[in-house]
Parts: sequence; C-alpha cells; structure tokens
Amino acid sequence: MKKLIILITVLILTCGFQQSAQAIPIFYLGDLLSGESGFGSTTGDSWFTDDGTSVGFWSFFASTGDTVTIEGHRLDIGLDTVLSLYRGVTAADQSEFSNTSDFGGITFLAFADDEIPNPGPFGDPHLDYGITDTGDYTIAIGGFFSSSPSADYRYRLDIEGNSARPRRGEEDPNAIPEPASMLLLGSGLASMACFRKKRN
Repeated sequence: MKKLIILITVLILTCGFQQSAQAIPIFYLGDLLSGESGFGSTTGDSWFTDDGTSVGFWSFFASTGDTVTIEGHRLDIGLDTVLSLYRGVTAADQSEFSNTSDFGGITFLAFADDEIPNPGPFGDPHLDYGITDTGDYTIAIGGFFSSSPSADYRYRLDIEGNSARPRRGEEDPNAIPEPASMLLLGSGLASMACFRKKRN
C-alpha cells in the first residue's frame, strides 16, 4: 500500500511538472516611448486563432489625460495587421491570450483594424485612445486575414502621445495618493488638531 501511494504521488508530480514545463509565458518585445517604433514579426493567422505564440506584445507607460495614438504597419504586403490595447501587463501563459477580452489579469480596452488604407488584404490598424488611468499598458499586434495564414510577416508598431515613465523619486502629478500616504496625512492632521485643542 505504501509503495502504491508513493507511485501515485510521483505520477501526480511528474504530470504537474510536464504541464508547467509546457507553459510559455507571454514575452514583451519592448517598452515603447512616444515617437518610438517597435519592429517584429507575426504569422498571418495569429489573431484569427487566438494564438498568442505568434502575437507581438509591447508595453508602454501613460498618464491620465494622455491621448495615445497607436499604428501598426505591415512591412510585407501580404500581412493584414490588427492590434488590441489592454490596461496592465501580464506574464500569463500564451495559451490564455484573447484578442477581444480580458485575460491574464489585464483588461481589454480597444481593438483596431483596417483604419489605414494599404495595398494588399484590407488595411492597417490606427487607434486613438484617451488614457483615464495612469500606469502600464499592453499592445498586442498580429495578423488576421493575411494572404498566407502560416507565413511569417514583418511589421512596424508606432506610438505617439504617451508619457515617459516617472524616474524613481519623481511624483506623477496625476497620480491618486496611495492609501498609506492618505493615512499618514490624516494622522498628521488629526495630531495637529489634538495639539491645538490641548493648547487652547
């Protein structure tokens, strides 16, 4: 009986290790600043199949009040480029990727496709988005209705209008104070009120 329990435990641990070994976390290709471009490649049907292994993931920082412009441009004529915008960044498994809904702890915000006329299948994506929450954002870019679904195509991703990430020690003027900061401020004001009352 003891040997059977050991054997079952080993099998369970082995299966769990094999599953975790197959999990591939989402990898970000870079953190984009306003006026910068990112370059990558994607397969022609990565969007259609919700296949995160071939999607390009990029991050950027933005502040409340920024209006961010994001464009995806095909560098190979057969690619039909599309993109989605999410609030937050993630290290979720690539198999969890969803191009039009929340996944891996990040919130879906917008989708763009065919706004920029281009020779080849359909157009390229253009998105203008007003930022309401200061923080990190994710752009996912892939191919949807390309000439060859299995081909590997090159793209360029452009961004304008996002804020630079604050350097360590710098305050973001649009940031909402953290609860701990508010507690310290409240304690200080209460102490001053008590001191003034005792004095009187």
